[in-house]
Amino acid sequence: MGSSSWVILAGVFLLSILVGSLFRRLGQLSLVGYILVGFLCNYGFSHFNIEWPKEWSELASIGGVLLLFLIGLEMKVSEVSSIGRVLFLVFLIQTVLLGSTIYPLMRLLSLSRETSLVMGISLSFSSTILVVKILSEKKMLSSLTGRLSVGLLILQDLLSIFLMTVLSNGSLTVLARGGLIALVLVLIGNKFVLGAFKLLVRSTEEVVLFSLGWCLVMASFFASKWIGLSPEIGGFIAGLTLSSTFENHHIVSKVKTLRDFFIVIFFLSLGFQIRLATFTVLGGVGLGLLLLLMKFLAIVVLVRLFGFANRVAFDAALGLASASEFTLILMSGLEMSVEVRAVLVMSVITSMVLSAFVLGKSDKVFQLFGKSFSFWHSSTNSSSPNESEGSIWPQTRFVLLIGGHRMGKSVLSALESENREVVVVDYDPEVVSSLKSEGIKAYFADVSDTETLNTIPFGRIDLVISTIPNSFDNLGLIRYLNKGKYKIKVVVDAEDFQDATDLYKAGVDYVVFPHFVGGLHLAEILSDESSGTLERYKNKQTKMLSKVFKTS
Repeated sequence: MGSSSWVILAGVFLLSILVGSLFRRLGQLSLVGYILVGFLCNYGFSHFNIEWPKEWSELASIGGVLLLFLIGLEMKVSEVSSIGRVLFLVFLIQTVLLGSTIYPLMRLLSLSRETSLVMGISLSFSSTILVVKILSEKKMLSSLTGRLSVGLLILQDLLSIFLMTVLSNGSLTVLARGGLIALVLVLIGNKFVLGAFKLLVRSTEEVVLFSLGWCLVMASFFASKWIGLSPEIGGFIAGLTLSSTFENHHIVSKVKTLRDFFIVIFFLSLGFQIRLATFTVLGGVGLGLLLLLMKFLAIVVLVRLFGFANRVAFDAALGLASASEFTLILMSGLEMSVEVRAVLVMSVITSMVLSAFVLGKSDKVFQLFGKSFSFWHSSTNSSSPNESEGSIWPQTRFVLLIGGHRMGKSVLSALESENREVVVVDYDPEVVSSLKSEGIKAYFADVSDTETLNTIPFGRIDLVISTIPNSFDNLGLIRYLNKGKYKIKVVVDAEDFQDATDLYKAGVDYVVFPHFVGGLHLAEILSDESSGTLERYKNKQTKMLSKVFKTS
């Protein structure tokens, strides 16, 4: 690469970082900013007769390899095997339904049958980066919505890898050979790599260098004439073989920065391929909006039909309605005109931008439109409190516990030890089924739905405890109780100081602020540590854990 190319790359790269940071501050993905800079560079370069250096494309391909490497590194084989039948059916039906619907749209863009099929399937995928980022920021990754979304994303990522494999070499012999080698590497690679780690690696720096070397070896091996597949497939397999090592999280944290450098160049090169015109802008935005609406409706209907609560289906659909970064990667290897490529890239960007915005405002969006999807009521997973009040709710005074998982199980155990009558309401069908199997009164319902609240006999409730961390739902609950003038003690959970302040202002009697309460509890223990307080609390905690989580 000549010195002039380095100067241009440095300037363009710095501009990309600045624009990407701006987009991130606006709640969007930085990759959208990188594509925009690439598009602007296209017009600037053409004005000064500067061509896109070939070396930049080679650097961009390294970004693709490292992206797939980290996806494999963060995807444990056990997570794939733990995906339930219902989740797999939702994924299968969604992919077939959306793929078959999008296929004729691609044909209208004059794409070949094979390209239309690949684009139809890939446009049904969702953005792993966007969904995981926003769910993580909202502390929803461990929630039912988070587990459902991540499960579907894992299946979509696996199908994306398969499509990339097919596109890199359509020969059945090559695919079978590559698939067999990949399977063997995944099954025995963990033990081999772990042994190499123990034998050769002596510091954290060596861990990262060994991992990057392993990634490059696998990428080169799968791209060689003996296998004939793309280097990105090799990067994914390398990551998968390292996913169960003890240094997994350290490798991810260190390699991400290096990956991001090459990813910037990858999306720059993608933006450089866009040739905008009126048709491109209007067609891309229109197609993006259509795809966003189609995917949202398909996912929310499917998730509701399989018995999940309205709020879970709505939040999952908001995130999964976005287009996937894998679509952009797959698109780079397909033959299509410059105009069509620009329309498709614009449609992907449109869906990403809008999905990021509405997912970040999911509480307000649900308040506006969520009730439109509340006419279904699950009858397959558990009972609903919409049945006759006399046969469902206790006729005596009782405690209402909202959320029976994690913190809820501990609270439930404490209340039962005091012989309190408790009724649990949860929107996770698995939690409800588990509690009912233990003889606990538990009902499948979503307290964010006013119709659900209308069925609850608050006049016979002494105490309401909400362990759900969603402050929006908790505020809705306390406002409902205030409006009905119910004199009930209310205890709720909150994740940060601002949420706790807002809840107290609304009239909540006590807010469980985990970090604050945990700090006070630890200070109390340490203040009298010399008298064996730690040992007593350890024994007490062990007994409680054994009782709550049925451990031995």
